[in-house]
Amino acid sequence: MEKLKLFLGILVCLNTAYVFANDQDSTGTERHIGGAVSLTQNGISLIPSFSLGKPAAIFDLSVGSKKLSFEPQFRFSMEGKPWTFLLWWRCKLVENKRFSMKIGAHPAVAFRERTYLVDGGFQDVLIAQKYLAGELTPSLRINKKLGIGLYYLYSHGFDHGATRNTNFTAFRLYVSHVKLSKELRFEAVPQLYILDLDGTNGLYANAILGLGHSKWPISIGSILSHVVSSDIKAGKDFIWNISLIYSFNRNYKRKSAES
Repeated sequence: MEKLKLFLGILVCLNTAYVFANDQDSTGTERHIGGAVSLTQNGISLIPSFSLGKPAAIFDLSVGSKKLSFEPQFRFSMEGKPWTFLLWWRCKLVENKRFSMKIGAHPAVAFRERTYLVDGGFQDVLIAQKYLAGELTPSLRINKKLGIGLYYLYSHGFDHGATRNTNFTAFRLYVSHVKLSKELRFEAVPQLYILDLDGTNGLYANAILGLGHSKWPISIGSILSHVVSSDIKAGKDFIWNISLIYSFNRNYKRKSAES
C-alpha cells in the first residue's frame, strides 16, 4: 500500500509538472518529434521475467517539448506477436549544465504466451497483464563525457499471475561523446541494479552500449546483462543482444495564437 501511495504521488507530481510545462509553452516554444526502430536477435528486458528471449522489433516514439514528452514504446516478436506496450509520460523537473531530475509514469501491457488444454488439445494462448509504473531519475554531469546517476522504478501489476510489486533501483555511469574516429561515436551506460519482485531479490550488472556515425541515422546497439546474485528464478545468468537501430528526430516551433 505504501508503494502504491508513492506511485500515486509521482502521478500527482507529473500532473503538476504537466500543467506547469503547458503554461510555460503557451507562448510557443520549440517542440520535437522523434523515434527509433530497433531490430534485435534477442529481446531483452532489464527485468528478467519480461525478457522475450528471441528476435524482436521495438518501435520508440517521442513527442513533446523540452519539459514534457510522451514516449510510447511498442515491442513485438519477429513473428508479429505483441511483446510489451509501454505508454511513458516523462517530465524534466530540473535541468541545468550539471544536474537533472526527471520523473515519469506509464500504463503498460505485457503479453505472455500460455498453453492451455482446449477441446482435448493443447493451444497457445496470448494473455495480457496490465501494469502501472512510476520512475525517478536524478543524474549529475561530471564533464562532457562522464556522468553518474540513480534510477528508481516502482511497478504495480493488476492481473492474476502478474508481479504485484516491483522495485528497481540502479546506480549508473554515463559515458558519452567518445570519438573513435572523425565520425564514429561511442556511448555506454554501465549499471548495477537491485531488483525486488514481491520480496524476491537479485543484484545484476548490466551495460547498454551504442556505436553511431555522426552523419548516418543508423547505429548499432547492444545490451549485456549478468546475474551477480539473485533468488529470482528467471532466464540465464548471462544474456546479451545486438541491435540495428534507425533513428530520427525533428524540432519545430509551435506558433503562438498572436502570431
